[in-house]
Amino acid sequence: MFMRNSLLMTLVAVFITVAMPFAFGQDKESVVKEKSAKREPFQLFDNLFFVGTKAAAWVLQTDQGLILIDSAPISETAALIDNIRKLGLNPIDIRYLIVTHGDRNQVGAAKRMQEEFGAVVLMTEEAWEASVSLAEQVNGYVPPRKHLTATESGSVTLGRDRISFFKTPGHTPGTLSVGFTVYDGGYPYEAMIFGGVGVDVANKVALAVYIQSIRKLQSLESVDVNIPNGESLSDFFEMAKKFEARSDGEVHPFVKPGSWSRWLDGLLKEAGV
Repeated sequence: MFMRNSLLMTLVAVFITVAMPFAFGQDKESVVKEKSAKREPFQLFDNLFFVGTKAAAWVLQTDQGLILIDSAPISETAALIDNIRKLGLNPIDIRYLIVTHGDRNQVGAAKRMQEEFGAVVLMTEEAWEASVSLAEQVNGYVPPRKHLTATESGSVTLGRDRISFFKTPGHTPGTLSVGFTVYDGGYPYEAMIFGGVGVDVANKVALAVYIQSIRKLQSLESVDVNIPNGESLSDFFEMAKKFEARSDGEVHPFVKPGSWSRWLDGLLKEAGV
């Protein structure tokens, strides 16, 4: 589904709706409300589980093991592992850890996932470099050993599941967005994680690259579900309440026709386009 656009992706220049965007301009009240939110893990789709702590982290369950998408800050590593176990999943079954960018909230638990559970860590070359330099900024953080490098239009396959890669810099130079299939009652939907929402608008170079990345994602076809990965999750948790309360047979609240495009349009507007 996603890979049929790989040629187009290569040619693009130099990375749920959940109501409206997980914007990078939250007001103070929503931030306070968000920090106090209880972030218990839960199953969002047949094969996708929210296990995040401070920032969103996800487990994709396949017929040959688990794929963890992003990890917690180092201070939240134990909570992340506990959350995975609370859902009846075993961290030892994590085959891959895909890191969307090399910030502390995405890469903090990577070293432990490697050493304790044998996960293969995968991120862009730029994110690998950032993960090393992060050691100078965060006390107690040890960068993971370099494993695999994600590239534009690449992918990783585990069992019958494939995650497709799209480099979308701007938020960071090495931001990675990922596409994969989720199921609701066995019915498939195409999901995307934009790996780095938000940019320093004062940095004109980063802003221009960020806008290009959004336009790249706009060119993708048939995206049904927008999965967040940032810290601005207030809207996400509000939507999750609707998911938990839905009746049998009711449409999944995270599946909304056109929501992906509208969300990206909102990000462009926030970026001044």
